[in-house]
Amino acid sequence: YYTLYESSRPRADEKRIVTVRPRRRDAMGFLRRLLGIERRPGEPEPLSDESFERAVAGSDRPAVVLFYGLWCSQCQVVHGLLNELGPRYAHLARFYRLDVAKHPATPSRLKITGVPRVVLFRDGRPVESESGLMTLNDLRAWLERNLGSPDGGGPGGDQGAGAAGGPLGGGTGSGSGGG
Repeated sequence: YYTLYESSRPRADEKRIVTVRPRRRDAMGFLRRLLGIERRPGEPEPLSDESFERAVAGSDRPAVVLFYGLWCSQCQVVHGLLNELGPRYAHLARFYRLDVAKHPATPSRLKITGVPRVVLFRDGRPVESESGLMTLNDLRAWLERNLGSPDGGGPGGDQGAGAAGGPLGGGTGSGSGGG
């Protein structure tokens, strides 16, 4: 995305000077996304305890919610992966994130004891979750198993609840603590 500017009316003995400058709008868009001011469709939108029910229960599509903490390095990695993958799945689900330190009521009500935790909600109810650090391929496989292929395939695999006593009891990694 570069615009070429040529010098005006070069003389016959001069070579044309071409400068390449990035478009200002593209540079500003990058900065806005970096600072969290602007998001691409599919990137996780921030939620609060107050907006959680309205956004997740009132969604016309399944909702994928990342429960995270700003202090958690694994959470930052999973958040970056969702920023990368979310736009490919934006037509299949809505993506959200909830900071558990700022908004503790919702994670407490859902019995979320560790972060990062990615939870899939259908009709406002949690149906599947995964906790701990995931690779890009692991997260992609989890999304495809629960949402379907971004290219149009339906969800594959078991649609039941997660292991160990319900949709929020399963998962692996350091995020699944007791309590």
